[in-house]
Amino acid sequence: MKFGDKLCQLRKKRGLSQEELGSELNVTRQTISKWELGQSKPDTDKLMEICKLLDVDLNQLADDDVKINIKGDSSDPDELKPRRWLLVVLIIIAILIVILLADKVITDRKKASENHNSWGIFDIFNFNGFNSLTAFNNQFEIYKGSNYGTAAALLLDEVITNNKKDSNHIITVIFEDKATSTPDEIKEIKKGFGTWDTYEITFDYDEKNYIEKVTIEKNKSGLDNFFKNSTSHNSGFEMYNGTRFGSSAKSLIDKIITNNKTNTEHIVTLVYGGVTTTDETELRNLKSQFDTFDNVEIWFDYDADNYIYMAHIQK
Repeated sequence: MKFGDKLCQLRKKRGLSQEELGSELNVTRQTISKWELGQSKPDTDKLMEICKLLDVDLNQLADDDVKINIKGDSSDPDELKPRRWLLVVLIIIAILIVILLADKVITDRKKASENHNSWGIFDIFNFNGFNSLTAFNNQFEIYKGSNYGTAAALLLDEVITNNKKDSNHIITVIFEDKATSTPDEIKEIKKGFGTWDTYEITFDYDEKNYIEKVTIEKNKSGLDNFFKNSTSHNSGFEMYNGTRFGSSAKSLIDKIITNNKTNTEHIVTLVYGGVTTTDETELRNLKSQFDTFDNVEIWFDYDADNYIYMAHIQK
């Protein structure tokens, strides 16, 4: 490589313009340009100044047959070798971490298949996650408790779809004096639901804890009395019933705190982790123990008038 090319390369590597380099060497920009174009060369004194300023060996700069070695130049193959090895090591470590995480997820999934409460957020990214017991039950349990006829009708749509697609987990619908799992007969039951009538929806589970029966009972009180009886009170809580995430447990506790301040005739007690309380401070402390994606089971106890008076949460 010729002197002029080396000088140009060194100057650019140091981030200097021709004018800035000329200023450092007490020469004009035009002089620097002529040196780089090979139209002239600096005298020995200037050559020494250049070597000192640009931190380069005199022999490397002046001899066209000697390859230039710019200190700190990351493009030099010898300097890149250690970095390449480091990159390879980091890639191998990353692969090992991914393998370990994948193994943990698979292990968790196996546990989840044995205990539906172990289902976690990682199942969302697993194709089999939506076939788990918890996911199956959650599809129906969102309708559990006191609901309008529209919700009961939607539940029956879910049951009809399930019974057509999943022959391993057929669900029977029980309403008044009829029990059926046939889609056409379930559709006939659905036609009898009044949009604003209220219904109590409960579930029975098989030996593996899959939902096998849906029981729907029409509430005796109509829409006029709906907001005056326990159905309205219970609906505010029963939407959290069943298998839920920690975020739902937090919301339920907020609901209990609000209820106990505004509805002193029907105080709701929370039971969790060995603690039984209605105290607001204790309730807030319990709320802080739940993470958004914790898996919890929520169920309720009812008094003689069918009002909810106790809520249970279990991780």
